[in-house]
Amino acid sequence: MKSIVAVNTNIPSADQHFDFFSGASLRDHDIVVFDPALPYGDRIQFTGGGSCLTVEATAVIIKAISHWANELRSALKAGKTVFVLLNEYREDQGATGSTYDRKQRTYSVRNFSNYQTISVKIQVQNARGEKMVLANANYRALYEVLKDFAHSGRARFDEAMASPENRAADRGLMSFAASARRK
Repeated sequence: MKSIVAVNTNIPSADQHFDFFSGASLRDHDIVVFDPALPYGDRIQFTGGGSCLTVEATAVIIKAISHWANELRSALKAGKTVFVLLNEYREDQGATGSTYDRKQRTYSVRNFSNYQTISVKIQVQNARGEKMVLANANYRALYEVLKDFAHSGRARFDEAMASPENRAADRGLMSFAASARRK
């Protein structure tokens, strides 16, 4: 029997569930379901508007992003099946340090996105929709399973937008642009 793990999401049939900050290993599992949504972190509010993650929250989230990128890359290299739930593409900023000069604090920030955890280069386009359309016959089996359950799309993965090296070498990464929620 194949061992299934869900990371950063809850799936009733999964053998284990790992939190985004768990630092857990995927080594003992055959199938991985990964949700790249970024968890909430403490924020610094700027007086001129806007915000960024605190220095501490940035360090924790960057460490977790790096960890899952390495784990997913290792899982794919080991021939495991990895499903990535496509969420809206989100960029955020995190403080990496600050200086204080003349009664004003200035923060150094780093940009990151929720898709930095995925080791293959894909382009995700935010989209909303109520209908799922099969664009690639290679995913027919997945489509047949999801068509009755998936009814709310949040992102679109277009194979034409994938980098040529990833289209040529399908490493077991299957993506779909739908929430697996019952109607």
